[in-house]
Amino acid sequence: MPSDETAPIFRWNTDEIPIHHRFDQYVEMVRKNLICVTTYCDDPRDFITDMQMTQLGRLRIASIGGSAKQSARTSQNIKASGDRAFHLVSGRTGWDFQCKEQRIKLNSTDLVLIDTELEYASQLPDAFRNHTISIPPDVVRKWLPDPDRAVGMRLEGDNGWGRVLSAYVDQLIHLDEAQLPLPVAVLEDHLGALITLAVPGGAEDSVIKKSTHEDLRNRIVESLRQRCTEPGLTAAQVAADARISPRTLHRVLSAGKETFGTLLIAARSDVAYRLLLSPQFDAFIIADIGFRAGFADESHFSRTMRARYGYPPAQLRRMRS
Repeated sequence: MPSDETAPIFRWNTDEIPIHHRFDQYVEMVRKNLICVTTYCDDPRDFITDMQMTQLGRLRIASIGGSAKQSARTSQNIKASGDRAFHLVSGRTGWDFQCKEQRIKLNSTDLVLIDTELEYASQLPDAFRNHTISIPPDVVRKWLPDPDRAVGMRLEGDNGWGRVLSAYVDQLIHLDEAQLPLPVAVLEDHLGALITLAVPGGAEDSVIKKSTHEDLRNRIVESLRQRCTEPGLTAAQVAADARISPRTLHRVLSAGKETFGTLLIAARSDVAYRLLLSPQFDAFIIADIGFRAGFADESHFSRTMRARYGYPPAQLRRMRS
């Protein structure tokens, strides 16, 4: 699905940069594109790195790897910076992080939430690889009313919801900017919901009783089924229909091991299936059927129908007799 909410991927590396300028140019590239930090390395002449960055709606996504280095976010850096943001950082190698006078060791799948208005320090080994998602404060607070409690905490990436969040970050890093599987707002909602679930106790601030849960889920599903054919439908819109917050919507669904995205795709698939089996829509081409069901991309529509029903849309139409 082409999207003007996503900027083309920006890539940069030190391969063709003169040795004596590599480290300084790296520091400047990070400052201009991600965050202002004070960075050190043992020998700038041996420093190599590569980075990839893209803008996905309001999310800025970066993947950086290379030589060992130490970075510090100082009070001077904070004063010289622009707007506040939260950074969700996921390493693909072990690394050390210090914030609020607490030092933690992060494994290769762990994550940490960083507040750019706080001082912190990090130490990364040789051949490191870190993924960073820069998130506006209002997006974080939408899901975490008290994000300060989660800042600097190790989010375990090898079990529970932390594992799901770590895998989701990997998917966001490798998204094709011209072929998004869902609207940007939906991807943003998924990220916020998974952060809430991955933070220990983050989804426990309001307990939903079983009877209330069933009632809320029914309201969510009813609204979703009524509006699933809208291409840009988001969890926030469905939550508003159900008179609940987006955080509550995702908590209700996660209690039943469901997600907004999977229910949305299932509802659209059911609509498309009924249209394909109806002779009244024989005059419509397959792409139009998918669009009427809420799918903005024909290839995604075809893959979804094949996965759900075992056959692509055109064959399902031929087989209806």
